[in-house]
Amino acid sequence: MLQLEKRKGFSPDVQRELAGIIKYARLIRQCMQTDPRDVEPATRFLQRYLPAVEEIISKAQSLSQQLAKHGTDQKVQKQSLRILQALHSAFRQKHAQRLENDETEFNTEVSTLEKLLKTDGFLWRNAAES
Repeated sequence: MLQLEKRKGFSPDVQRELAGIIKYARLIRQCMQTDPRDVEPATRFLQRYLPAVEEIISKAQSLSQQLAKHGTDQKVQKQSLRILQALHSAFRQKHAQRLENDETEFNTEVSTLEKLLKTDGFLWRNAAES
């Protein structure tokens, strides 16, 4: 990921997508640190897609520079942007998936505690009722 962060010289659109990919890769790594269940699926995802992002960036930049001499680099730039947008979306979705199991677990714990309180005869007013 550090290699991706060091890369410069992209169009603003490509730079935005690359920054989004890096942002979500960091968030996925944070999920891995806080939830052991996220380690395996997130590791597989990052090992598959981070090298692919690096490869696409490298090849597109090199090819684009060569084709620019002939004024024919637009197609490569458009393809690069399109695939980086798809990858950005995939990283965002993978992060959301990693959060889903945390949210489900939290909701289950809250529901269990609410039932326990009710069973034990405790009354409370939730914030929505206040």
